Amino acid sequence: MVHFALNLGAAMLNSEEIDIPCPECGHEASKTVDWVKANDELSCRRCGSVINLENERPFLIIAHVTRRIAKLRRSLAKFRNNPRGGAKKRR
Repeated sequence: MVHFALNLGAAMLNSEEIDIPCPECGHEASKTVDWVKANDELSCRRCGSVINLENERPFLIIAHVTRRIAKLRRSLAKFRNNPRGGAKKRR
């Protein structure tokens, strides 16, 4: 069961979009994790610079996962503070 959950989590992560900033002009391109893993370069649509993903790939994915975990933690904290989704406690 744990193995299935890990595979499902990995599949969900692979379809997530990552914002890739151009080091020259700052324009961000959105690509899926699968796309980033399969490609070594990305051309910036704004300035045409070639972004080398081979060296940046792990950092892009780690940054994305870190942001998603932070978002999940915030959602869980809200749920812990209000487990009924906004319903008031009965007396």
